Amino acid sequence: YYSHDVSLFTILQNCGVYFNPKNYLQLSNQIDKVIKNKKLRRDKCINAYKLSKSYSWDKNTYKFCKIVNKLTS
Repeated sequence: YYSHDVSLFTILQNCGVYFNPKNYLQLSNQIDKVIKNKKLRRDKCINAYKLSKSYSWDKNTYKFCKIVNKLTS
């Protein structure tokens, strides 16, 4: 993964493939790897689906409102 952008890894965790956005060859290799490796593709999809279950509009709205209220109090 792109070591200088920890925020992406924090959000995607083990659901994505990572590359240096300034390195087109690395991007190409990662795309090729995902296309050719069915198990990798399946694992990333399953992980992403599981991760998506931990997010909800209600939970995020609540957290956002809590932050806004704290900042404006």
